[in-house]
Amino acid sequence: MEENAKTVDAQVKASEETSTKEGRTFTQEEVNSLLARERKSTEAKYSDYVEKAKKFDEFEESQKTELQKANERAEKLQAELDARAKADAVREMKQKVSNELGVPVNLLTGDTEEACRTQAQNIQQYAKSIGYPSVPDGGETKSIGVSKEEILAIKDEPKRLKAIAEHIELFQ
Repeated sequence: MEENAKTVDAQVKASEETSTKEGRTFTQEEVNSLLARERKSTEAKYSDYVEKAKKFDEFEESQKTELQKANERAEKLQAELDARAKADAVREMKQKVSNELGVPVNLLTGDTEEACRTQAQNIQQYAKSIGYPSVPDGGETKSIGVSKEEILAIKDEPKRLKAIAEHIELFQ
């Protein structure tokens, strides 16, 4: 491959010398060779600038005062705090909309209250259109009409204690 590139370089140089001012058509291989040679020349010409730039950046960093460094840390922390505050505000807004409209908060994906309200209303309309009932307690089942006597009549003690805890209002 390298020999091929050298051969092409030699051909390009020879053709450059023999070409007239009218112009010449180059093959893609010759153009690639010309570009590679020019790139190598440019890289060699500016290679020490990259090192100097890195050293300058290191020097500049070392010259910063402790106050500047502290200010940079404070700015980063403030940006993080602002991002968390925004996330908390969005989370609270979604919870508020969820509580008001009875749509689970995890279904709300908007960033504004208006967007979440619209989304919640659309979810409600969809649920009604396919026949889902509105369940304000989230679908939890609760025993209705259990008496104190029925609970006390439960023979299994752990079950009886659980029933008492579930219906503590009967025992107060």
